[in-house]
Amino acid sequence: MRKAACWIVRQRRWILALTLILAAVCGILIPGVQVNSDMTKYLPEDSQMRAGMRLMEAEFPEEEDTCTVRAMFGGLSPEQRTERLEELKKLPHVSSVAYAPDSPDYNQDDWTLYVLTTEYSYDTPEEAELERTLREELGATVANDDTSAPEIPLTVYAVSFGVILLILLLACDSYFEPLLFLVTIGVAVALNLGTNYFLGEISDVTAGVAAILQLALSMDYSIILMNRYRQELAVTDDRTRAMENALTASFGAIAGSGFTTIVGLLMLLFMSFQIGTDLGVVLAKGVAFSMLCVFTALPGLIIMFHKVIEKNDQKAPRAQAKSPPGVGRLQLPLPLAHRRDLPAAVCGRVPPSGTDGHGVHPIQGRSRSGGIPQG
Repeated sequence: MRKAACWIVRQRRWILALTLILAAVCGILIPGVQVNSDMTKYLPEDSQMRAGMRLMEAEFPEEEDTCTVRAMFGGLSPEQRTERLEELKKLPHVSSVAYAPDSPDYNQDDWTLYVLTTEYSYDTPEEAELERTLREELGATVANDDTSAPEIPLTVYAVSFGVILLILLLACDSYFEPLLFLVTIGVAVALNLGTNYFLGEISDVTAGVAAILQLALSMDYSIILMNRYRQELAVTDDRTRAMENALTASFGAIAGSGFTTIVGLLMLLFMSFQIGTDLGVVLAKGVAFSMLCVFTALPGLIIMFHKVIEKNDQKAPRAQAKSPPGVGRLQLPLPLAHRRDLPAAVCGRVPPSGTDGHGVHPIQGRSRSGGIPQG
């Protein structure tokens, strides 16, 4: 791994450029990915619903796929119900209207139900216009029979992204590090979503959750590498050597975590409901791309923006601690990782590192005269 790490660091500019080019190509392919919203395609072959659908297709082979919209009205008299039926038949984009005056399936107490059939799919402007006409002009309560998964609101993505960003700001030593992490995983997300083009089609469920789940599952890889890089910088001032050492040392932890996640996601392939295969392949591929980008693109970004990272280091607040008489005031840095030292600092002077609590080194000890020996 040492040779591979050295090669990645030395060729970081070319690797970063190639990664960005591939991400741009995959970004162009994303709109061309076919998204399937029909959940019945993922039913097991031996399920009763699948058998019923095959029987229906065999009995009615010439029937075209149609979409139905249910419209419910209240307070209609028997004459008004017939008039409303004729009115609904004349609406644009309506193929037929199902209604039985004497059936309890269509008449319950003061409510009347009509089932409208249209040739347009649920996600088309024509179907949306039909629902809007029923709701706004005729005052109906409208519901369609769409079996596809509902779209995830943009607010859910915004809140998820905000929570992840907040956690990164609290966990990182520099305000600029979260931006590098998000760029790295963003490139991996683009590679993952773009390569879905070669899978033929994916479900709308997978398309809706793949990006945010990939971001959540693989963000810690970037943090591991960055923390190790900071540790190596404490040993050497050579940023290139520090990154080589960081890549070598963190490879086992990142690879172990990544492959464990990939294997767990691939277990979805054994679900009888075949959407598990669709979801497992896409998410496992996404985690693999995230690992690849952390090992290849992130090192180049860290070294390239090293000065910006140092410039935006989070400054630890300093507190004035009261000290006993005869002891000067102490200015104590209070980073999150060292707040455990605060009680000792408030009670008295914090002893130097490596002493026994009284300012005496445990190995050197005191001289016979009571002083600390020199040298």
